[in-house]
Amino acid sequence: MSDMRKSPVRYAPRGVAKKQIALRLLAPELAKHESLASRQGSSSAAFARQMYLRGVTSFERTLSKGGAAVSTECGVNRA
Repeated sequence: MSDMRKSPVRYAPRGVAKKQIALRLLAPELAKHESLASRQGSSSAAFARQMYLRGVTSFERTLSKGGAAVSTECGVNRA
């Protein structure tokens, strides 16, 4: 056997952030998410990324129009 060390296995493609973003869904939200992902024929993680990116685009579009995209008055849990 050679002394060469193997590089660590990485499953994420280049350019993907190393730190994951935790998304906590309530049970009904998770069930809806999983059913939509299976209907689309993609994994739950891939579907979550697509929905996040679509949401970011929508949010930016709303802000550029001068509207308030998020209401923070109704008891938002910031923990």
